[in-house]
Amino acid sequence: MKSLAIYCVNYNSNTELKQFLLSVSEAVALVANEMSISVFVADNSDLPQPLSASDYPSFQYVHFATGGNLGYLGAVQKCMKEYSPHGFDYVIISNVDLLISTDCFARLLQLDLNNQVGWIAPQIYSTQEARDKNPKIMNRYTKRALQILNIMYRYPWLFKLYERTLYKRKQIASESYAEGTPIYAGHGSFMIFTRSFFDAIGPLDYPVFLFCEEIYLAELCRKHHLQVCYFPSIRVMDSEHCSTGKIHSKFYYRYNEEATHYILQTFYK
Repeated sequence: MKSLAIYCVNYNSNTELKQFLLSVSEAVALVANEMSISVFVADNSDLPQPLSASDYPSFQYVHFATGGNLGYLGAVQKCMKEYSPHGFDYVIISNVDLLISTDCFARLLQLDLNNQVGWIAPQIYSTQEARDKNPKIMNRYTKRALQILNIMYRYPWLFKLYERTLYKRKQIASESYAEGTPIYAGHGSFMIFTRSFFDAIGPLDYPVFLFCEEIYLAELCRKHHLQVCYFPSIRVMDSEHCSTGKIHSKFYYRYNEEATHYILQTFYK
């Protein structure tokens, strides 16, 4: 029997969390005899309100209060120190403002993967943007491109000018990609990792509060010669009710500047 661990991050969003867990329950029903599933809720909420594990008899439910808002990977990392991802065949890191398709786990089991695949990027359909958010990044950023981004985040008026001009000219890609297409990085709202990923990489250690998580994880895959592959047959619906788009602009720019600076200093020397 295969095993799957889901580490999902909650921040004052129990309504969305309940809907997410319901979608997990429905997906578990199709693989009840083939996959054991554990869900670890890394709860950054101001006043955590644990749900009842008895409401989710089809999988192991664990509530983990982080003790404060540690950000996205910060919450996951603290939870993983207590509940290790090692030994699971698959590990999912996700937000809670999304729903997985009923056949999500069944399709995951059907994948024929080699040991070099470390990260499976599913189809993440955004209801706000009416498009698939994957593939997130097809090719690795150049050092110059990241340096320019870092400068724009440091001086927000430059970023706003970019958004009003060059960014508006970009077309949302409508190209279709085959199952298993290699990419640089998937979207961070729902990421599936294989056993090969954590066997090779060990504990995650991303010290940044928010943003650039995808680049950090993609660089770890690159360092350890693991592939990131896009599989649109695995489907997730992203409602983005708890998205970082609601963060105050001052913090949005500051956290992005810190994140791009860290990526440059760590992986682009």
